[in-house]
Amino acid sequence: MKVLQIFVILNLFTAAVFAQTDNIGAPVNTEFDEFSPALPQDASYIIFNSKRTERGYMDLYKSDRVNGAWQEPQLLNELNSRYNDETPFLSPDGSFIIFASDRDGSTEMPKDAAGRIRVSFDLYISYKKDGKFQPPIRLPGSVNSVHHEKSAAISEDGKKLYFTRYPFADISASKIYVADITDKGFVNPRPLPEKINSGHSEVNLTVAYGKNGFYFSSKRPGGFGSWDIWFISHTTDATGEKETWGEPQNMGERVNSAASENYLYEINNAFWFCSTKQGGLGRFDIYGVPSAPAEKKLTFRVIRREDKTPVQTTADLTATLGEQTGKVSKTTDGEGRFEVALHPDLKRIEASVNVDGFLPWFGRIDLNEIDTEKEILISLDKLKKDQSFHTQVINFDFNSARLKKDSIAYLEGLANFLNTQKEIKLEIIGHTDDVGPDDFNLKLSAERASAVKAWLVQNGVDAFRLQTSGAGETRPLMNETTPQARALNRRTEFKIFK
Repeated sequence: MKVLQIFVILNLFTAAVFAQTDNIGAPVNTEFDEFSPALPQDASYIIFNSKRTERGYMDLYKSDRVNGAWQEPQLLNELNSRYNDETPFLSPDGSFIIFASDRDGSTEMPKDAAGRIRVSFDLYISYKKDGKFQPPIRLPGSVNSVHHEKSAAISEDGKKLYFTRYPFADISASKIYVADITDKGFVNPRPLPEKINSGHSEVNLTVAYGKNGFYFSSKRPGGFGSWDIWFISHTTDATGEKETWGEPQNMGERVNSAASENYLYEINNAFWFCSTKQGGLGRFDIYGVPSAPAEKKLTFRVIRREDKTPVQTTADLTATLGEQTGKVSKTTDGEGRFEVALHPDLKRIEASVNVDGFLPWFGRIDLNEIDTEKEILISLDKLKKDQSFHTQVINFDFNSARLKKDSIAYLEGLANFLNTQKEIKLEIIGHTDDVGPDDFNLKLSAERASAVKAWLVQNGVDAFRLQTSGAGETRPLMNETTPQARALNRRTEFKIFK
C-alpha cells in the first residue's frame, strides 16, 4: 500500500502499534540462537527454543519472569527429546503446547544417497495437568507428512490449525497451511491463498488477537531485508465459509530491519519476536515491543496576525514514512486550535492552511527540533496586491528544473489556495544562490519557475492566472556567502499581481 488512509495499519496520524524495540537480553538471549518466543496471557514466563548445549540439537526452554526480570532458562525436560524440539505454540491460558520435533516416531524419509536415515519434523501436542506438561503425542489427524511441519498456531475460535510446511531441508520452498480441528483430529490440510504464499519462503504464521488477522514472515519484495514480518487482515462471513483476505502490510522499521525478523507472537499488549539485527547477543535474539505506546501529539493554533484573533478554518497535514504517505484534515475549534496524534517514527510533517482573503500558510515541521509540549502558532496575513511570499521547500534536482518529491506537499497546498480563490493571479519567480555562472543561474531560475507553473496547471490551475520569470542570483535575501545564507537565497517567490 503506497498511500495510507486515516484509520488503517501503520496510520501516520494516530497512535501506532509500534514502540521502541527492546532486546530482552541475558539470561534468555545468548551467543547462540534463541527462537520462537511463546508466552501465556499474563506473560509470567516465556518458552522458546535454543541450541545451547553440547548435544548440538534445538531444545525447548522456559524462563520465568519475576518482578519484571527474566530468570535463568530451564530445559523443559518433560517435552524435549534426544533430537530437535522447536517452534512452540502455547495456548493463551497455558493449558497446552504444540511444537515441532524430529524425534523417534516422526515420519521417516527414504535414505539419502549416502545411506543416511532422514527424519522429518512433525507436530506434537502436550496438555498440562497439575501444573506440568504431560508426555507429548504426535498430532492426531493428517497434518504430519514426509515434509517438515513446524510453527503451529490455533485460530481464536479454536477451529483452525495453521502451520508451516516445506520439503526436507529446503526452507526456500516453505508455505503456510491451514487444517480443520475436528473430533477426529487435525484434518484437511491445504495451503493458504497466494496473498500469503507468494513463493518467497513464507513461514511462521501467528494470530493477531482481536485484530481480525495474522502475522507471518516472508522474504517477499518490499521488505527491509531478508525475512520481514507482515500483517494480513482476515475476515469471514456469518456462515464462516466465505473468507476475505486483505493485502499484506509490512510491520515497519520498529520491528523489521535489514537483517531477518521472524515469528512475531502477540500477547499481553506486546509483540515478541526474534531477529538477527545488529546489537544482539548472538544470531537470533528475542525482542519485545509494547503494542500500545503513549501517543505523541502536536497542538496548533491559527490566528490573524493583525489582531491575534482566532481563525475558524481547516488545516491539511501530510506525513511521509518511507514509501508510505498519510494525509489528514483538521478543523480548528473556537480558539483556533486543533490537535493531531503522530506515529512515533515520524521525523517531519507538513501543514498547509488556506483561508479566503489571506495569504496561504505552509509549514514544514521537523519533529526532532521542536518541543512537542508547546503550541505551534500559525499567523495568517491578509491578501494585498503586489504582495509577495516565498518558500525554500520547493526543491529541484541539482542543476536541474526537475521537481523533487518532497516539494509536492507545498505545491498541493498552493494549488488548493489558487483553486479556492480563483480571482488571484500569481507571478512565479525563481531565485538561485551565487554559485555558478550568472547566465546559467538566470536560465535555471526561469526554467524552475516554469516547472512550478506546469505542475500547478496539471493540477487544475488555469494557465492564464500564472506568469513566470527568473531572477537568478540578482535579488538575494541575504548578501552573505555562508551555506545558511545561500540556502535562503535558493527559493521560489510568488507575487500577487491581481
